[in-house]
Amino acid sequence: MSALDAATHEPFRVLDLASAAMEQDFLSLPGYVALPIAPELAVVEGSYAGKKLTLRAHAFAAQGVRVGRVARIDGPGSWILNAVVFPDERHSTPILGIELLVFRERMHLIVADLFPLRDADAGVMDDLGPLFDEVGDEPEMPRWATRIFSRRPVFRKPKSNAMLSEGARAVRLVSERWTAMARAATPERPDAAAASRARRDDYVTAHAEDEPANPFLGKAFGAEIGKRLVDEVLFPAAAFR
Repeated sequence: MSALDAATHEPFRVLDLASAAMEQDFLSLPGYVALPIAPELAVVEGSYAGKKLTLRAHAFAAQGVRVGRVARIDGPGSWILNAVVFPDERHSTPILGIELLVFRERMHLIVADLFPLRDADAGVMDDLGPLFDEVGDEPEMPRWATRIFSRRPVFRKPKSNAMLSEGARAVRLVSERWTAMARAATPERPDAAAASRARRDDYVTAHAEDEPANPFLGKAFGAEIGKRLVDEVLFPAAAFR
């Protein structure tokens, strides 16, 4: 990172550190292995509102993990993190979903959730979600969003510009819980695993059909690349067929 890049990133250091710690957790999972991403999707240059943006993405698998992927978008005053991790065919660990949106150096949205794939985990976020009630308002969820969120997600539009640290805290609390659950997970019975797969597939389908980032990605990186980013990187439905 050049001196200029470092200066540009200084406001986001707390987010960089939280993101790096999350990825270190992933790297420490037994059986971690990087998965290939098409070169033209792994690093993508674009622009939005006249500002240059760079997207970098990588994917991985691990013991109990079918596919996980992390995408970062950086640009002047912008910092976006999007991460999702799916269990493999035999496990029912909740789906980890994280999204932080920073534009004009202001935190616009904090999303951090564990989507349960079995009834026993329905309350997995019940103690974490309320920790962020004072951070900002919860946007009204469209009906389709009930297919991709737990009953108590961290889903907030911050009240002020001084909320970068709250975004970092959400990443760490939720990703640490997910990592602990992933490490402790054991294979499910075939019938239970099949039910979890059905919930997982519905989650992927809901994103493919209604992902709200689609218009942004299309404008920033072009319609074709934007669609491929959703279909092949962000929510790769083909990986589960």
